[in-house]
Amino acid sequence: MSPKEVDTVIREYGHRIVVLPAGAYGLLDVVAVKDSIPARWSVAVPLWTESEGRSDLSLEITLEDVAGRDYAVEIEDLHVL
Repeated sequence: MSPKEVDTVIREYGHRIVVLPAGAYGLLDVVAVKDSIPARWSVAVPLWTESEGRSDLSLEITLEDVAGRDYAVEIEDLHVL
């Protein structure tokens, strides 16, 4: 997704997204991408908003292990469940 597409989805949702609470990290759905070189993971992240707490929004990203650096992150989708 492009930054503009992400912005549009958030604006249309109408609630302010906030940082995940500490306990939320256990709710991430992480799946290793089989036989990927370099190693990659598909991750679904439930999102929280200021007014709702846990929201109906889900962020789907791909993480890639980049040798000697932090992980590369690609936003695949942001949608209402």
